[in-house]
Parts: sequence; C-alpha cells; structure tokens
Amino acid sequence: MLKIYFYVITIEGVINYAIQNRKEFDTIVFFRYNGSLISSLQRIPVANFEDYKENFKFEFEKLCNDDRLLIILDNFDVDADSEQDDLEYFLNLNCKKIITT
Repeated sequence: MLKIYFYVITIEGVINYAIQNRKEFDTIVFFRYNGSLISSLQRIPVANFEDYKENFKFEFEKLCNDDRLLIILDNFDVDADSEQDDLEYFLNLNCKKIITT
C-alpha cells in the first residue's frame, strides 16, 4: 500500500533531514524538476548504465528497489494533472522520496 505523508518544510529543512538521517540511507539523490519528471530523472547520472535511457522506467525501477535510497525531488511546482502518470510511477518506486515545491 502506498503511503503519502504531507509536511510543510523548506528545502533547507529537507537537506538537514537528509544530513541528520544519513545513516539510514546508502544513497541520497537530490535533483531539480526541469519541466518533465521523467527527463529530470534521466539526468541523474547512473554508474555502469550506458544505455539505460532506452528502457528507462524498467531499468530505473530496478535501481530504486532499495529502501535505503532517498530521492529528493526539488522544485516540483506543477499542476498534478500534467504529470499524473509520471508522478504515480515515481511515487510507486520502492525507495524513500521527498518532494518539495
């Protein structure tokens, strides 16, 4: 079951959370929304994945199958309807996520 929690916090608060809780995570990824959620995710450098963009969603989902991964998505100031499918995909990834606007 997908759990979504809403908090009002600044990006500085999110970064402080990540720093204070870094022992809970093996990897913390921070990236900014650039107008498209999927293209924003594709800008994240991934070691040893030469052509993962070919089958991006499948490969990225495998990479994110880790509850010790935290992904911080910043600047996601969009109308939910415009990114509904991609946002649903992102929220269903098996890792921890924080989204700021």
